[in-house]
Amino acid sequence: MGRLPDRRTFDRRLKAFHEEFSRRVVFMGGLLCLLGVVDPSVTATDSTLIEAWKGRVWHERQREQGLVPCSLDVEARWGKGRVKGWVYGWKGYVASSTTPIPVPLYASLTGANAPDNSLYPDALNGLPEGVSINVADAGHDDRRLHALSHARGVRLLASLRGRVRSADRLRAQVLLRSEEGRALQRLRSTTVEPLIGQMKGLFKLDPMPAKGRSGASSLWLLGNLTYQLCVLHNHLEGRPLRHIKHMLRN
Repeated sequence: MGRLPDRRTFDRRLKAFHEEFSRRVVFMGGLLCLLGVVDPSVTATDSTLIEAWKGRVWHERQREQGLVPCSLDVEARWGKGRVKGWVYGWKGYVASSTTPIPVPLYASLTGANAPDNSLYPDALNGLPEGVSINVADAGHDDRRLHALSHARGVRLLASLRGRVRSADRLRAQVLLRSEEGRALQRLRSTTVEPLIGQMKGLFKLDPMPAKGRSGASSLWLLGNLTYQLCVLHNHLEGRPLRHIKHMLRN
């Protein structure tokens, strides 16, 4: 009987799979839509800040002086969020379905300093066919992103920043202030936001239990993929789609 590989072997191999996990998450998202498990017509997008391994931070003054604290994840970055404030670590990004339940359709992980509008184009390309509306926060209110979405046949519904001057932005403002627009905007707080929180809790991803972008990305994507597989299993077994927590505990 063969010997069990060392933990470092598992860690090394896990880091090498982050690109494959990224493709698998997109594939599984498309499969869940194709099987009718979730409806892709309206999706929601959000990001979350995740503290680096063991919560160690690298202050800018230390970075400039070339001083590296012991056991620091040097690939992590500083980012600021509305809830946590300044965080040294990573940014997890997810686009999910909204009906009948939120399920990841696309996921990625970058340094915490990456702006959401720089992550959206890849997410848009990773979404399955059939998406007509994508709901996002004000960080996605970017003319280029609206144009990319329009070219894909997707309407990007993002909270507006700055003054409303053009006719297009005026029409967007009217929609956002309508009953339908407010209902669509509320979807983020009831779908993708709690979904991200649930995954971080289920898989214990905050703080991130791995160092380096490839290792952290692999764990984040593997968590998203595992969540998708649990939903698919429940669908095939005729079980409630949301019953996932007990599956991971057993």
